[in-house]
Amino acid sequence: MNQKPDLSFSLEPIEKESAAKTVFTERTCPRCKYARQASDTAPDWQCPSCEVAYDKVDPPKPREPEAAAPAPAPYVGKAARQRAEAAAAAEAAAAAKKKEKAKKKAPRELPTTWIALALAVVVGLGLVGWKYQADKVRAQERIAKAEADARAAEVAAQKAAQDHQARLKDLEKQARRTDGPEAVQELQALAAKGDLRAMLVLGITLRDGRGVPKDQAQAMQWLTKAANEGYSLASVQLGYIYERGLGETQQAEQAENWYLRAARQGDPSGLYSLGLLYSTGLDNVGRRPVAAHMLLDLAQRAHKEQQQDDSLTPPNRGAFWAAGTQRRLAPTMSIVEVAEAKRLADAWKPGQPFGF
Repeated sequence: MNQKPDLSFSLEPIEKESAAKTVFTERTCPRCKYARQASDTAPDWQCPSCEVAYDKVDPPKPREPEAAAPAPAPYVGKAARQRAEAAAAAEAAAAAKKKEKAKKKAPRELPTTWIALALAVVVGLGLVGWKYQADKVRAQERIAKAEADARAAEVAAQKAAQDHQARLKDLEKQARRTDGPEAVQELQALAAKGDLRAMLVLGITLRDGRGVPKDQAQAMQWLTKAANEGYSLASVQLGYIYERGLGETQQAEQAENWYLRAARQGDPSGLYSLGLLYSTGLDNVGRRPVAAHMLLDLAQRAHKEQQQDDSLTPPNRGAFWAAGTQRRLAPTMSIVEVAEAKRLADAWKPGQPFGF
């Protein structure tokens, strides 16, 4: 028996399964890697983030198996993310502050190597300072000893010079007495060693024959040697010999030459002897009043400094006589000549040419 179809009207859906709620399927977009959420309203076939169809995206190339990636973080809103970042920053700042505080409180421990190095430096500096002080003391002692030795040597040299001068004076006196030969022998020994004063005494003794036979050749030899080595009084003696013709032919030019040597050295008797020679005028020299006045002026100045003529100065050739000779010369000169002579005397210094 055939059944009649049920033609009754009902509100119940014909397809019960389609009316039922769609089941959520978790998917990850192969393009943007967004993980689908249950709350997303996009169709199942479409990515809610980049809106691309899942199936239209090229599948990724196969690659070597690797460790499973961590599960994607759930979607967090912007405000929540900012709060989380602020909380993390605050936590990190607090941790750093705590660490810094603990670091300040904790005592710093120096490595043993640094401590040993510091001690070595201190000890080294101490040794250097000690050595410096010791060297300084030794240097001061050496300087003091050198100064003391120099003073002692100077005193000894002064005493030796005084003793030598005293002995020469004794020899001068002995040469005038009967014991002249013994004095001459000692004078010869001293002269051979280069003693200029001994040469002068020996030359005068042999020239005059004081206690010994005269020997003009030996006398001239010793006097010339002393004069050539710079002894001004020996030059004066030679000038006197040639001026007066003592054992030699009288030669005014030679006398002028030797007197001039002594005068340039500033010797008082040399200045006076040359001034006297120019004031009187001998053959081949002539009278030179301006030069004579100048030299006599200089002789007086030198005599004031020396106070006394040397005992071996030739007779009447001491600068003591310069003032009287100048007074006799001045009236024979004009005022202009006297002024010129004074100007030359004021400008001259020992060792310089006279300028006349």
